[in-house]
Amino acid sequence: MSRRMALPEPLRASLRRPVLWVLLYGALLVFGVYAFRHIPIEILPKFDYPVISIVTHYPGATAGELENTVTRPLESELLALPNLVAVRSVMGGGAVQTDVRFRNGTDPQQDLQAVYSAVDRARSHLPAGARPYAEIMGAAIDEVADYAVRIPDGVAPMRVQRAIQTRIVPALRALPGVRRVEVFGSGDEALWVQPDLTALRHYGVGMAALADALRRQVLLGPSGHLSLGHQTVLIEVRHLPERAAELRMLPVPAPAGPIPLGDLARVVRAPVPIRYAAELNGRPSIAMVVFKQPGASTIPVTQAVQGTLERMRDQLPGGARWVRIYDQGHLVGLIYHDLARNLIIGGLLAVAALFFLL
Repeated sequence: MSRRMALPEPLRASLRRPVLWVLLYGALLVFGVYAFRHIPIEILPKFDYPVISIVTHYPGATAGELENTVTRPLESELLALPNLVAVRSVMGGGAVQTDVRFRNGTDPQQDLQAVYSAVDRARSHLPAGARPYAEIMGAAIDEVADYAVRIPDGVAPMRVQRAIQTRIVPALRALPGVRRVEVFGSGDEALWVQPDLTALRHYGVGMAALADALRRQVLLGPSGHLSLGHQTVLIEVRHLPERAAELRMLPVPAPAGPIPLGDLARVVRAPVPIRYAAELNGRPSIAMVVFKQPGASTIPVTQAVQGTLERMRDQLPGGARWVRIYDQGHLVGLIYHDLARNLIIGGLLAVAALFFLL
């Protein structure tokens, strides 16, 4: 005589209503597919370190000069911030890295805004050539794409970099999800003023008067903003001399009357000092790094960046072409497809088990 194992009453009741369970499994399946296609997919989880890193470049300065002219003015303002735990600075190589640590549980974005406010207050005490830049520690995982430019023979890298900065970078920054775009590799050109000490003594003009005349020639001020929906673009009013001949005619006050700047100094157009150099296969190149906004999905951002570069390939002068070095979206895509395959297999096994029981 065979005996059947008695099923619990809740299980027998559920088996008598198979339609209910089919609908429940169907709803879970639809929700899972929707969530799978819409949630952001990243290689690493989001890190919210309460640490802000400030990097200040001041080429040519010694460690002692960096401490006196950069580190102390910055730290005097940073030490007054609320929720502060520690401030550490490392100096050398013409740069200062200052790490500001806040209490656990604070909002890193608010900490970053507080640090930028402190930097703005200290800016008047910093050397003219020092430019601090702050970012949240751990933001390096937001680096989603690296590119280099293959530059043909006879094309100046400086010309390519200028085209990238004036045409391509603004288009990339306007893309949804893009937070920052950095370009480096070739020093840009600038107008250099090299005072002639003999001429200054002859005309009785001091360095302060020369600097004031140059400062009055440069106009840089805010003029409102333009909203693009997902991004706000600041508008500036600028008046900057673009040609050496124009700057040579600048009048400089002197005891006997205004003297042209060209009689007091040598004005030339030359490259600015290069902080970072880039090479591709042993040849000079231009490098570009794209960072995404916190919370943005990597794959749509990298696809938008790649599509923009392909549409604007003719904006590079002399037949220069982009070479993709790193694409985090490719790695995320591999993980995405592997996860999708495993979910499909698991879903099919769950459906098979359901129909077997019913």
